[in-house]
Amino acid sequence: MTEPEATALASKAQTCACGHRRDHPDVRALPRYGFGAMVLLMAGASATPKRIDYRCTRCSEVFDAATDPDERAHYR
Repeated sequence: MTEPEATALASKAQTCACGHRRDHPDVRALPRYGFGAMVLLMAGASATPKRIDYRCTRCSEVFDAATDPDERAHYR
């Protein structure tokens, strides 16, 4: 695979079928929690999600996910 093809595939993977990216107003961040975090949330404590999924509200496609600790801490 040539470099332009790899770049095109990488940019395509970070957009939904509509062409929206993470920062578009129609894209929602959905925090995903593990079992232990859910117990903490039910007890009234805050918890850091395991993963953040990015979903387009127009086409309902989950097109990107983040597992970076700094980005996950933003949704705590």
